[in-house]
Amino acid sequence: LDIVAGDKHVPICHIVNFMPFSLVDENGNRTVYNELSTLESGVAVMLAAQHLNTGDGRVVPEVAGLSDRCPIRFTVEWMDTEFIERTAVNSAIELTDRRLPEREPCAITGALRSAVSIPSSLITGLRGYPQVSGVSTSASLDDKNLYPLFGRTVPSDAGTAVAAVLYMRNVLGIRYIAMVHTSDAYGTAYARGMNDAIAEHAPDMTIFSFILRFGANKEEVKNTV
Repeated sequence: LDIVAGDKHVPICHIVNFMPFSLVDENGNRTVYNELSTLESGVAVMLAAQHLNTGDGRVVPEVAGLSDRCPIRFTVEWMDTEFIERTAVNSAIELTDRRLPEREPCAITGALRSAVSIPSSLITGLRGYPQVSGVSTSASLDDKNLYPLFGRTVPSDAGTAVAAVLYMRNVLGIRYIAMVHTSDAYGTAYARGMNDAIAEHAPDMTIFSFILRFGANKEEVKNTV
């Protein structure tokens, strides 16, 4: 941070990002993960913090001059969720247990998988930290009693399921649907949303559900199809 030499106290907003940067297989082997452009997303977060700290309005005009109007400076940190619920939960506990002011988060962004955001945001919300995801769409996260401080920048599956059903019914004329979904919290919630949408908006349609284990290999996918 470019801090004036005479400044003694600089308020810091430390933002922690839950992102999957690696995958660990059943044998404990770790590989780099970037299929959803997570590395690029990490760089984008760094750029956003830089623009906030310097008042650079080239991407978001409203940020121009912010560093002169607001004394807060932003720092960022990443935690690799490995796409695993347990890893994210452990990170959320470690993160919210911190007592060093400069390391305590003011907010959390992520995760990607709804199945990871669900347990992690349960912890962060109960401990008073907001968590915002741009990818997790499970309708389960709409429950403000369980996830009071969770937010997202995309619609939930409850809304997209209705649009999908209406399009297939009214535009494509489909009457029968075979749905393959994962067995995690995201897949289960999405299947429930599709069934609810059909029951309410297209009762003459029939849906058949087939469950696929999250992380299934090609042979499992082939057998399910």
